[in-house]
Amino acid sequence: MIQRRIILGLLLIICFSCSQDGTEETSNACNLIDCAPVSLGLEFVAADTGEDLFFNDTFSISDLKIINTQTNQTIDFGVGTLGSGDRTLITLPTFLESSDLENYQILITDVFEVAFSFTVEVISDPCCLGNVYTNVALDAESVTIENTNFGTYRLLF
Repeated sequence: MIQRRIILGLLLIICFSCSQDGTEETSNACNLIDCAPVSLGLEFVAADTGEDLFFNDTFSISDLKIINTQTNQTIDFGVGTLGSGDRTLITLPTFLESSDLENYQILITDVFEVAFSFTVEVISDPCCLGNVYTNVALDAESVTIENTNFGTYRLLF
């Protein structure tokens, strides 16, 4: 019973000792907003086992190419990890303008070639800058796509 009173007392002291100035309240308000992801993320996964195909060395990141088929330019993509580091996340650059249709070719020469398209809406307000992706689709015979999180998609080979 004494431990509960001590803990309650400490919690009350912590709560009432916090600063309440207006600047801090404004910045904390932005922390409460769940913003859209900044960029679109792709995972490359074996459909039958769920294994990450870059992590298990089935595919090599150095061989991966993503090409914007509208401009015929190779896209510089980001590479990161998810979870405990056994998931590779490929991220497209952040879009600064909304687009009704983005078309890309994702490929590793002599291994696979996938047509990839989506719509992107840029969200910008005082607290957030991000992209919202819709109409995400693949055009490939043996590859499917699933949405794992908001803005993260898994390509199943």
